[in-house]
Amino acid sequence: KEVMRDTINSAIRRLREEIEPDPDHPTYIQTVRGSGYKLVLPDVSS
Repeated sequence: KEVMRDTINSAIRRLREEIEPDPDHPTYIQTVRGSGYKLVLPDVSS
């Protein structure tokens, strides 16, 4: 279970490094405490 969690955390970290303007303060991939992660897409409806 711990290995799986570490694998997921590592994958999320790599994704953030690729897509986030500032990976230390993510806006697209947010951590939801006690639940996991949430993808937040920018509003492009304008």
